[in-house]
Amino acid sequence: MGFPISRCTCSSCGKVEPGWIWSPRRMYQLEHGVRIAVNYCYGWCSSCDGIQHVEDLTMADAMASLRRLSTSLRSASTRRGWFTRKVVRRSFHKLDDGSSIAHETSTADLHEMGEVIESAYERINFLLSRTTPPRCLKCGSQNLSRLTVVVDSETGETQGWKHHGCDGVFLISVIGHWNLGASKVRLVYDHDGVFSHEEPGASER
Repeated sequence: MGFPISRCTCSSCGKVEPGWIWSPRRMYQLEHGVRIAVNYCYGWCSSCDGIQHVEDLTMADAMASLRRLSTSLRSASTRRGWFTRKVVRRSFHKLDDGSSIAHETSTADLHEMGEVIESAYERINFLLSRTTPPRCLKCGSQNLSRLTVVVDSETGETQGWKHHGCDGVFLISVIGHWNLGASKVRLVYDHDGVFSHEEPGASER
Protein backbone atom coordinates (compact mmCIF):
# COMPACT_ATOMS: atom_id res chain seq x y z
CA MET A 1 0.00 0.00 0.00
CA GLY A 2 2.78 2.47 0.87
CA PHE A 3 2.51 5.73 2.78
CA PRO A 4 -1.00 7.25 2.58
CA ILE A 5 -1.38 10.51 0.71
CA SER A 6 -4.07 12.48 2.49
CA ARG A 7 -5.69 15.86 2.32
CA CYS A 8 -7.30 18.01 5.01
CA THR A 9 -10.17 20.29 4.03
CA CYS A 10 -11.65 22.80 6.49
CA SER A 11 -15.40 22.33 6.89
CA SER A 12 -15.85 26.09 7.37
CA CYS A 13 -13.45 28.08 5.18
CA GLY A 14 -12.50 25.37 2.69
CA LYS A 15 -8.74 25.73 3.29
CA VAL A 16 -6.84 22.67 2.04
CA GLU A 17 -3.79 21.29 3.87
CA PRO A 18 -1.77 18.07 3.58
CA GLY A 19 -2.89 15.42 6.06
CA TRP A 20 -0.39 12.84 7.31
CA ILE A 21 3.01 14.21 6.37
CA TRP A 22 5.89 11.82 5.71
CA SER A 23 9.06 12.72 7.57
CA PRO A 24 12.72 11.72 7.30
CA ARG A 25 14.54 10.63 10.41
CA ARG A 26 15.34 13.50 12.77
CA MET A 27 17.86 13.47 15.62
CA TYR A 28 19.00 15.83 18.37
CA GLN A 29 22.79 16.16 18.65
CA LEU A 30 23.50 16.65 22.36
CA GLU A 31 26.68 17.00 24.40
CA HIS A 32 29.21 14.17 24.71
CA GLY A 33 28.08 12.67 21.41
CA VAL A 34 24.63 11.71 22.72
CA ARG A 35 21.89 11.53 20.10
CA ILE A 36 18.19 10.99 20.64
CA ALA A 37 15.34 10.85 18.18
CA VAL A 38 13.18 13.93 17.69
CA ASN A 39 9.63 13.21 18.81
CA TYR A 40 7.07 15.20 16.89
CA CYS A 41 3.35 15.65 16.46
CA TYR A 42 1.09 17.62 14.15
CA GLY A 43 0.65 21.28 14.92
CA TRP A 44 -0.50 24.56 13.44
CA CYS A 45 2.44 26.83 12.61
CA SER A 46 1.34 30.46 12.32
CA SER A 47 4.54 31.37 10.48
CA CYS A 48 3.94 28.68 7.85
CA ASP A 49 0.17 29.30 8.09
CA GLY A 50 -0.45 25.60 7.91
CA ILE A 51 -0.18 22.11 9.37
CA GLN A 52 3.39 21.03 10.06
CA HIS A 53 5.39 18.61 12.14
CA VAL A 54 6.23 20.29 15.45
CA GLU A 55 8.41 19.15 18.34
CA ASP A 56 6.71 17.02 20.98
CA LEU A 57 8.46 17.85 24.25
CA THR A 58 6.27 15.74 26.51
CA MET A 59 7.59 12.78 28.50
CA ALA A 60 4.82 10.45 27.34
CA ASP A 61 6.99 8.10 25.27
CA ALA A 62 9.76 7.80 27.86
CA MET A 63 7.30 7.16 30.68
CA ALA A 64 5.41 4.59 28.60
CA SER A 65 8.66 2.70 27.94
CA LEU A 66 9.48 2.62 31.64
CA ARG A 67 5.94 1.51 32.53
CA ARG A 68 6.17 -1.39 30.06
CA LEU A 69 9.50 -2.44 31.51
CA SER A 70 8.22 -2.09 35.07
CA THR A 71 5.17 -4.24 34.25
CA SER A 72 7.45 -6.86 32.71
CA LEU A 73 9.75 -7.03 35.73
CA ARG A 74 6.99 -6.94 38.35
CA SER A 75 5.12 -9.76 36.65
CA ALA A 76 8.18 -12.01 36.39
CA SER A 77 8.08 -15.44 37.99
CA THR A 78 10.14 -18.58 37.55
CA ARG A 79 8.92 -21.81 36.04
CA ARG A 80 11.04 -24.92 36.47
CA GLY A 81 11.22 -27.52 33.75
CA TRP A 82 13.10 -30.78 33.36
CA PHE A 83 16.23 -29.16 32.04
CA THR A 84 15.75 -25.43 32.33
CA ARG A 85 14.34 -22.74 34.55
CA LYS A 86 12.35 -20.20 32.55
CA VAL A 87 11.16 -16.76 33.46
CA VAL A 88 7.53 -15.95 32.72
CA ARG A 89 6.81 -12.27 32.34
CA ARG A 90 4.69 -9.82 30.42
CA SER A 91 6.43 -8.51 27.34
CA PHE A 92 7.66 -4.90 27.50
CA HIS A 93 8.73 -4.38 23.90
CA LYS A 94 6.87 -1.60 22.07
CA LEU A 95 5.97 -3.90 19.19
CA ASP A 96 4.55 -6.66 21.38
CA ASP A 97 0.94 -6.95 22.48
CA GLY A 98 1.75 -7.36 26.15
CA SER A 99 0.88 -11.05 26.27
CA SER A 100 2.62 -13.43 28.66
CA ILE A 101 5.77 -15.02 27.32
CA ALA A 102 8.08 -17.67 28.72
CA HIS A 103 11.75 -18.14 27.88
CA GLU A 104 15.13 -18.35 29.53
CA THR A 105 16.40 -14.94 30.48
CA SER A 106 19.50 -14.25 28.43
CA THR A 107 22.19 -11.63 28.36
CA ALA A 108 20.48 -10.15 25.29
CA ASP A 109 17.27 -9.70 27.33
CA LEU A 110 19.15 -7.83 30.03
CA HIS A 111 20.91 -5.68 27.43
CA GLU A 112 17.56 -4.80 25.84
CA MET A 113 16.14 -3.80 29.22
CA GLY A 114 19.23 -1.72 29.88
CA GLU A 115 18.83 0.03 26.52
CA VAL A 116 15.21 0.86 27.34
CA ILE A 117 16.25 2.41 30.66
CA GLU A 118 19.18 4.30 29.12
CA SER A 119 17.06 5.65 26.28
CA ALA A 120 14.33 6.80 28.67
CA TYR A 121 16.93 8.38 30.97
CA GLU A 122 18.53 10.31 28.11
CA ARG A 123 15.17 11.59 26.86
CA ILE A 124 13.94 12.63 30.32
CA ASN A 125 17.28 14.31 31.08
CA PHE A 126 17.05 16.18 27.77
CA LEU A 127 13.46 17.29 28.42
CA LEU A 128 14.28 18.49 31.93
CA SER A 129 17.16 20.60 30.62
CA ARG A 130 15.21 22.02 27.68
CA THR A 131 13.95 25.52 28.50
CA THR A 132 12.84 26.76 25.06
CA PRO A 133 9.33 26.12 23.65
CA PRO A 134 8.69 23.60 20.85
CA ARG A 135 9.60 24.60 17.32
CA CYS A 136 8.10 23.98 13.91
CA LEU A 137 10.37 21.41 12.27
CA LYS A 138 10.01 23.09 8.89
CA CYS A 139 10.69 26.78 9.58
CA GLY A 140 11.91 26.75 13.20
CA SER A 141 9.20 29.11 14.43
CA GLN A 142 7.90 28.85 17.99
CA ASN A 143 4.63 30.53 17.07
CA LEU A 144 2.62 27.34 16.97
CA SER A 145 0.07 25.17 18.74
CA ARG A 146 -0.65 21.44 18.75
CA LEU A 147 -3.62 20.35 16.70
CA THR A 148 -6.71 19.51 18.74
CA VAL A 149 -8.67 16.41 17.81
CA VAL A 150 -12.40 17.05 17.40
CA VAL A 151 -14.69 14.21 18.51
CA ASP A 152 -18.36 13.86 17.59
CA SER A 153 -20.31 14.28 20.83
CA GLU A 154 -22.99 11.80 19.75
CA THR A 155 -21.02 8.99 18.11
CA GLY A 156 -17.71 9.44 19.90
CA GLU A 157 -15.91 9.14 16.56
CA THR A 158 -13.01 11.38 15.60
CA GLN A 159 -14.03 14.01 13.06
CA GLY A 160 -10.68 15.61 12.39
CA TRP A 161 -8.45 18.42 13.63
CA LYS A 162 -9.68 21.82 14.79
CA HIS A 163 -8.67 24.59 12.38
CA HIS A 164 -6.67 27.06 14.45
CA GLY A 165 -8.26 30.52 14.30
CA CYS A 166 -11.35 29.22 12.53
CA ASP A 167 -14.62 27.62 13.62
CA GLY A 168 -14.14 24.76 11.17
CA VAL A 169 -12.72 21.26 11.42
CA PHE A 170 -10.06 19.82 9.12
CA LEU A 171 -11.62 16.67 7.68
CA ILE A 172 -9.03 14.13 6.53
CA SER A 173 -9.46 12.10 3.36
CA VAL A 174 -7.02 9.60 1.82
CA ILE A 175 -6.52 10.32 -1.86
CA GLY A 176 -3.86 7.73 -2.69
CA HIS A 177 -0.69 5.98 -1.56
CA TRP A 178 2.97 6.66 -2.15
CA ASN A 179 5.59 3.90 -2.20
CA LEU A 180 8.56 5.40 -0.42
CA GLY A 181 12.16 4.28 -0.57
CA ALA A 182 14.70 4.84 2.17
CA SER A 183 15.46 8.48 2.89
CA LYS A 184 18.93 9.52 1.83
CA VAL A 185 19.30 12.09 4.61
CA ARG A 186 19.00 12.42 8.36
CA LEU A 187 18.10 15.84 9.74
CA VAL A 188 20.13 16.90 12.78
CA TYR A 189 19.02 19.53 15.34
CA ASP A 190 20.74 21.07 18.34
CA HIS A 191 19.55 20.93 21.95
CA ASP A 192 17.08 23.80 21.43
CA GLY A 193 15.54 22.34 18.29
CA VAL A 194 17.41 24.59 15.86
CA PHE A 195 18.20 22.82 12.58
CA SER A 196 21.92 22.11 12.26
CA HIS A 197 22.66 20.03 9.15
CA GLU A 198 21.81 17.06 6.98
CA GLU A 199 23.77 13.83 6.84
CA PRO A 200 23.39 10.44 5.19
CA GLY A 201 20.82 8.30 6.96
CA ALA A 202 17.86 5.95 6.64
CA SER A 203 14.16 6.65 7.06
CA GLU A 204 12.59 5.99 10.46
CA ARG A 205 8.92 6.57 9.75
